[in-house]
Amino acid sequence: MINPLYGLVLYLSDNPRVMKTRSPEKNPDRKRIVKAPLQRIRSFLNFLFPGITWLKGLLMSMHSVWMITVALLWLGHVNYMDGFEFMNDFFNMRSFFKEYVFKSSVSSGSNDKFLFINTSRNNELLPYDNDNTINTVITDRAVLASKLKILNENQDKVKFVICDIFFESPSADKIADSLLQAEIKKLTAANKFVMPGFYNDVEKELVKPVFAGETGLSQYRSSFLNIQFLKSLLND
Repeated sequence: MINPLYGLVLYLSDNPRVMKTRSPEKNPDRKRIVKAPLQRIRSFLNFLFPGITWLKGLLMSMHSVWMITVALLWLGHVNYMDGFEFMNDFFNMRSFFKEYVFKSSVSSGSNDKFLFINTSRNNELLPYDNDNTINTVITDRAVLASKLKILNENQDKVKFVICDIFFESPSADKIADSLLQAEIKKLTAANKFVMPGFYNDVEKELVKPVFAGETGLSQYRSSFLNIQFLKSLLND
């Protein structure tokens, strides 16, 4: 029954000792306004992800944010803090665990062998202007010529040489340039050498290296923020 003095609804039960009271709902329209958008969101999520709940959705969101954060930190560490030496160390440790800890090896199914020569630690300075106040770094031509000479002396064991260095300008050492040119001509005559040219996407022309020999392109078209550009190798 309703008590007119207090505005409470009394619920009487068969047990005279039990009596429950509650206040009448206030502003039921406001609750409907709040619940309606939540119901729409829940229906949309159930349509995309059947059986999803608010707890599952929260866990999925937290996992996505965590994965994106880790990926950004990884890329920042590799590209801006430690360079690719960190990646080399990682793959070296990966190979160590696979070979010695897990005793497993992956066979490529090929008998071909590859020799990679890193020239990043063999550099020389080249004056960038006539006043010699600005310098640029290029590959040491004399060292590279000595490496190619070894390959020339063992041509029967070498199938092909890919020189991924763009020789944009002559060095200050003309003798080293002439030695390198001679070794390039020998390998090119044996059809065992190629070096890259550079396609200038602005001028729409092919820029050839300063040395004579077989050339090719090692660029590919990419895009960033809907702007297309050619990604290419670094100059020597």
